[in-house]
Amino acid sequence: MASFFGMEVRSKEEKEQDFADYSKRIFPFGEAQKDRISQLLQGLFPQENRQCLMVYYVSIKDEMTKRAAKSFEAAAESQMRTSVIRVTPELVRGVRAIIMADLEAGEDLSYPTIQEIREKCS
Repeated sequence: MASFFGMEVRSKEEKEQDFADYSKRIFPFGEAQKDRISQLLQGLFPQENRQCLMVYYVSIKDEMTKRAAKSFEAAAESQMRTSVIRVTPELVRGVRAIIMADLEAGEDLSYPTIQEIREKCS
């Protein structure tokens, strides 16, 4: 990493490594995990835009898994001001349930069903 007029300039390789590390932190089991999370979010909130749901989900999980990790509540609160989606109590409960299931899921990606998540949220 080089410094130019006090700004840090990272090489293409450093940027790619940073993105790979970030991706591994958010979805340690890869694309299959990302796809499963997307399906669960869309199943719970079919009226919402899939990409917006994923941005909201990833933003919260990012805050929760950084070195200076935040609780779900603190991460969700910080996202309320900048969210690309209308944040409702129902959305917060659903995303919380999915994130908690995701953090407990193993490599086999065994997640609760959408119905089980709905029951947990009510």
